[in-house]
Amino acid sequence: MDKKEIEAVEKAKKIITPKMEIELNLKTKIFKKNEYITQKGDYSKYIFIIKKGAVELSKKNNEVFAKLGAGDVIGSVGFILEKPSRYSAKAVEDTEIDVVNPRIFGLIYDNDESGVVRLVLQDLAEELRHYEQQLENRGKLKRYTSNETADNVIMKLHAETKKAKEILNNLDFVKIEKLPFYVGRFSRRRTDLLFHKNDLSLLETPPYSISRSHFAIRKKKDGYFFIDRGSKLGTLVNNKRIGGRENKSKILLKEGENEIVFGNKSHKSIFKLIISEKK
Repeated sequence: MDKKEIEAVEKAKKIITPKMEIELNLKTKIFKKNEYITQKGDYSKYIFIIKKGAVELSKKNNEVFAKLGAGDVIGSVGFILEKPSRYSAKAVEDTEIDVVNPRIFGLIYDNDESGVVRLVLQDLAEELRHYEQQLENRGKLKRYTSNETADNVIMKLHAETKKAKEILNNLDFVKIEKLPFYVGRFSRRRTDLLFHKNDLSLLETPPYSISRSHFAIRKKKDGYFFIDRGSKLGTLVNNKRIGGRENKSKILLKEGENEIVFGNKSHKSIFKLIISEKK
């Protein structure tokens, strides 16, 4: 082998190392008959892959709507979207399951030198968020096109309180110069960089009121919209609750000042989104 081939082999050896085995950390667990793997409303930090056995999925009144077997995956959508499970998963016989620590996606991030995989996974996650919202809105949520511009307006997101300024990295405001414009909470986890695409990452500290994929500003024929991206707690926009537990996932923004509030009365951050026509 020449020098380049030797270097390539050594690089491959470094990738397949004990580090990978630690990070993959596939733990096999046996779930007894009638034991729940996950229940409706649970937030799971793991993804489950059935190796042997059988699992039933149910929603209201324990009515079974699907049966899963070897090779089927449970919990991937909930993990990506940071949402509670919409169903319960119960073993109907002794079932062997691989419990996957999602940190394995960090390996993909580390070895995706071109950035192509990251872009594909981010796009896939946004598609999942859209179709999840369609389910929650009974199919009434229309798909937004990517043909959006902010050429005719000036948009600025202003911090109105001390806490809001801290979240905005101690800036008084940021300009929104492209649409769609995605906003979420900053995270250091490599996994999050694969599934959360943000143009602005807000530096919030616990207790969190902002999700890692929280909202987007988008343009449609009849104006500019605030769109919830499946946030856990939602947002107060011009005194109306958008997202979170509410079915309402979008609101038309008005020209001039729009108030955006994260959190509750004792722990909130207030912003003003200002939209004005270019002169």
